[in-house]
Amino acid sequence: MTATDVFSLLVLGALGGLIALHLSLAIALRTRTHGEFPFLILGLALCLVSLNPTLSAELRVLGEQATSGRMIPIGMALVGLFGSLLTRSTLQRSKRDDILNRFMTGSAALFGAALVLLWLIPPPVGIAIVSIAVPLFCGLVVVCGTQAMRVGMRGAGLYVLGWAVLLLGALFYAAKVQAWLPISFASMAMLQVATLIAVLLIACALILRSVESDTPAARSMQRTLAEQTHLIEALRESEETMAARLAERSAALEQAHLQLKKNREDAEHATNHDALTGLVNRMLLEDRAAHGMLRARRHNTRLALLLINLEQFKTINQRYGHSCGDQLLSEVGKRLLAAVRAQDTVARIGGDEFAIVLEEVFQHEDAERVSATIMKQFEQAFVIDNQAIMLGAAIGCAFFPEDGKDPAHLLKSAAKQIHNGRSVGSGTVTDTATSTAR
Repeated sequence: MTATDVFSLLVLGALGGLIALHLSLAIALRTRTHGEFPFLILGLALCLVSLNPTLSAELRVLGEQATSGRMIPIGMALVGLFGSLLTRSTLQRSKRDDILNRFMTGSAALFGAALVLLWLIPPPVGIAIVSIAVPLFCGLVVVCGTQAMRVGMRGAGLYVLGWAVLLLGALFYAAKVQAWLPISFASMAMLQVATLIAVLLIACALILRSVESDTPAARSMQRTLAEQTHLIEALRESEETMAARLAERSAALEQAHLQLKKNREDAEHATNHDALTGLVNRMLLEDRAAHGMLRARRHNTRLALLLINLEQFKTINQRYGHSCGDQLLSEVGKRLLAAVRAQDTVARIGGDEFAIVLEEVFQHEDAERVSATIMKQFEQAFVIDNQAIMLGAAIGCAFFPEDGKDPAHLLKSAAKQIHNGRSVGSGTVTDTATSTAR
């Protein structure tokens, strides 16, 4: 059973309690209003059940066909029929006030006839007719109640407010019946709470009218009114608690989504980047080079691939340890990034091999200037653990489309051209103070 089903059962239970309460009042006080009101609540309950697939499938009181197709118009017709009778009984001021009596009597007759015809016409036609008739009827009841408020009738304000809330719910309900709005847990809960609040407001109005017209039962009516008010407050607190829990659940889901997104990004970064230097790896380098070739072919430009080999790095690594070697590789990566544009790609593709993809290269001299800038980076010593290390490098350069049509061939062409690169430094190491290194 879902949260929607549980909440629907709670609301239906509250409506059932109100039905039992007002049937008891009808018997004890022998008032017609309290006898008509439970059937109006029953009609609203059928409408709410019809919107819940689980509960409507379980209900078999009206038979399979009635339950599946006619429950909605039957519920609405009950609301119109007994709402007309209840309004006539509640807002009647005198026997001479025959306009209101005639209007409500005619409305009750129409909804009574509709209740019979609903068994003869197709369910979709009945739903369409009653979905339009009930909101119009609710609006007319609000107009009649407003007239009663003008003459100071006790309880008329609550009665009008209850039917106004019910009018909004009827319009919302009609939109969902016609599939103009989607049915979700939040919208169902809002509709059910609005219906229950409207019923409680109308019930309070009926009790106020009973207190005014039946003085011997005034204290009993006041206690009942207090119970109704307490029920409204409890329902409001329950609604606030549920809203807070929904907000907490939404925040938790959002946090989980952000964490999942971060984990996915971290995994993608680890797949495409070198763990030591943070530079892209060979796989991502080839992918970016392939996209760069497409752009170069489209814009009639060149793409250059530079291959950088570090000289005597293994000797330095053996002499000072792998920790020093790792720091040295990280520093080399930083200097290479500083020597190129933001749009260029710097990658570590081997132990002591780096590669750079230069896009939008028009002349060979453009790549040669970048190579010269990189060689200048190696003219300065790398300071690692207070050791000044002079590291040499050789650069080979290959161009698309002259030297290769794909990234693999460009890498091979650049490797063949390594001997044409310039070498700086001899891999010597000298000790120096930290202050001197800075």
